[in-house]
Amino acid sequence: MRLDGKVAMVTGAAKGIGAAIVEACAREGARVAALDLDGAGVEAVAEAQRGRGADVLALHADVTRSADINRALDAVIARWRRLDILVNNAGGFAVIRPTEEITEEEWQSILASNLTSEQNVGLGRWSDADLTTFLKTGANAHATAFGSMTDVINHSTQGMNDQDLAAMSAYLKSLPPAGGTNAPAYAYDPKATTALLQHPANDAGAKVYTAYCMHCLGVDGRAFAPLLAPLAGNPNVLEKDASSLINVTLNGTHDLVIQGIPAAYPMPHYAPVLNDQQIADVLTFIRAGWNNGAPAVAAGDVAKLRKTTQASQ
Repeated sequence: MRLDGKVAMVTGAAKGIGAAIVEACAREGARVAALDLDGAGVEAVAEAQRGRGADVLALHADVTRSADINRALDAVIARWRRLDILVNNAGGFAVIRPTEEITEEEWQSILASNLTSEQNVGLGRWSDADLTTFLKTGANAHATAFGSMTDVINHSTQGMNDQDLAAMSAYLKSLPPAGGTNAPAYAYDPKATTALLQHPANDAGAKVYTAYCMHCLGVDGRAFAPLLAPLAGNPNVLEKDASSLINVTLNGTHDLVIQGIPAAYPMPHYAPVLNDQQIADVLTFIRAGWNNGAPAVAAGDVAKLRKTTQASQ
């Protein structure tokens, strides 16, 4: 067995890809610490592997909280006196860098995707049907999957039955509002942005948007959901931390593949086309446009993420 004697820690281990990783590590001889916010779910995964003779420790942990991570590490070291493998399956994508080089702030931005019912950056404006559609197809009227969520859709949730999808949606909708930016509830207002796009030469970001984005995403910011995600009111656009937006603009998206058919309009990568200032300008325009009201993006932040993502490729 290839992992005999090793100790692995797997986050996001209660279901789907995470549960499969736990099973694979255990099958190859590893002792496994399985972490998840769903304590009952991760215990069920661990118990199933113990029934096959594996040594698996279930740990209820919120990986966005340093205290929970520290407690989990203490439990692993106390039990096995070592840790050889870390598989971070939880959360979304914001920073590509060796784990030991990621700062606390960047770790939060990677993991803390808001899945609560918060109205702006969470799922508060999504109906049960919106959630089920997203889990089944990777897109709905509000957003399109990207980053690590693409793999979740491609390899896990699209294959779930309607009952399981409804149960997941009901659970997510039950989470009380948390996080957010303390901004007023989003209300669509295109007037100022539409006027600006009629004379884009007056705004650096509007010029880039008109040249590279408007033909797909439109003047009204509503794009053509679910084929193309809207920008107006999109939770990822409204987030305080723009890392995910910068990354997807620089590096594009991997293909969503639903029932064997790739998505028709994946996001292209603009790293070879636009410089740091141009990307900062267009994202600042998008985050302010259509009454989004999100903070501006600095060219230095784009440069930093360009360097780290290119180094990992």
